[in-house]
Amino acid sequence: MAQTGPVFTDTRGNWAQGHIPTVAAYGIVSGFDSSHFGPNDLVTREQITAMVVRVAKLAPVTGELFFEDAGRIDPRAREDVITAVKDGIINGYPDGTFRPFANANRAEAVTVVAGILK
Repeated sequence: MAQTGPVFTDTRGNWAQGHIPTVAAYGIVSGFDSSHFGPNDLVTREQITAMVVRVAKLAPVTGELFFEDAGRIDPRAREDVITAVKDGIINGYPDGTFRPFANANRAEAVTVVAGILK
């Protein structure tokens, strides 16, 4: 259902301009600041993980992450990553990394969505 949320100036004229304030109003996404959302930016693994946890309304989980690059996960996304990993929604790579700043590819996105549907 459409909601009134923040209007980011850099979304003006973007095809998703009408959807972004709604998703922001639900607390699923936020901007980089009050005027910059970055509608054409790629989504990182930690960002998509945080969005999925919020959409699925998963109860926050605490704990440790044992990925070799766990220290690179943004503190704002850390609890969401822990929650998604513990719930089996997302995993790391065979080399022991999570790669929080890597762009999520379509196969990873499908795997994350499948984890929510289980």
